[in-house]
Amino acid sequence: MKEKLNNIPLWFINITSVISGIITIITSVINFIELYNNKNSFVWFFVIAVISFFIVLICQMRKYQKLYLDGLKVTSFNYHKLAHDSRDIYFDVMKDHKQNNDPDTKTLTNLYRVYLTSILNYLCNVLETYCNQKVSCCVKIVTEPKDHVEDIYLRTFCRSNNSETTRGKYETDLIKLCENTDFLEIVNPLNGLSMNCFYQQNLLEYDKKLRKEGKYYKNSNPNWQNDYIGTIVVPIQIEQNKLYDSKLKNVYHVIGFLCVDSKSDSAFLDRQAKFYIDIVKSFADIIFMLLSQYQHYLKKNNTQ
Repeated sequence: MKEKLNNIPLWFINITSVISGIITIITSVINFIELYNNKNSFVWFFVIAVISFFIVLICQMRKYQKLYLDGLKVTSFNYHKLAHDSRDIYFDVMKDHKQNNDPDTKTLTNLYRVYLTSILNYLCNVLETYCNQKVSCCVKIVTEPKDHVEDIYLRTFCRSNNSETTRGKYETDLIKLCENTDFLEIVNPLNGLSMNCFYQQNLLEYDKKLRKEGKYYKNSNPNWQNDYIGTIVVPIQIEQNKLYDSKLKNVYHVIGFLCVDSKSDSAFLDRQAKFYIDIVKSFADIIFMLLSQYQHYLKKNNTQ
């Protein structure tokens, strides 16, 4: 019985809620009129009103329960796929290396690009479940570490499959990190640890705010407004002392950025920032492990 209730379509629950609400209002009006003519009708009015109230309440409870279960279903499935695919590629590449079957650079790059594209698709599925808007993702990697931010370049490694075909055409060349506000804000040492992400519900409003301060939102894509309005960007990174013999704290080794965006200004609401940022960061942590492994074997290929 419980399973059958959980399978009730959401559209049916919404229609039932609306009809119940209308019936409640009409019944209340009619009974108020009759109440003036017949004092004894008060009991019937009270009974009908209570029953109608509970019908509406139950319908709303079923509605939100279904939304919760649907979200849980999508989230659990895609997080499982994230872990499953990440495990497979990590050990597949390691196995090939131990058996001296190392793929060439092009094959290796295509392999990681395919897997990471799937991971970006999983992230889109999770976010779209909660924001109810189309969301696109991409991974941008640092081409070569540099001491100065002005000398750092990025290139798009892969995009989610739902990205429009026109996306990325302007990226045939490398893009400069310092020419993009979102990346620059994250790596700018003046911002400290408080800016380990870039989250904006509406970039048009954000740009207006910056212009009042004599600044503006910088983007390598001159037509970025045509592609997205809301965005979340997090670094693909790890603490430096977890990689090297270093006693430095709160210093991070950044190898790229995970970028999420939407054409809707209601996709990433400010009040949901912490929730969405944690989701995107969890994917970025996994992507770091895969990209660092990719770069490791890429160096081995180049030294052979």
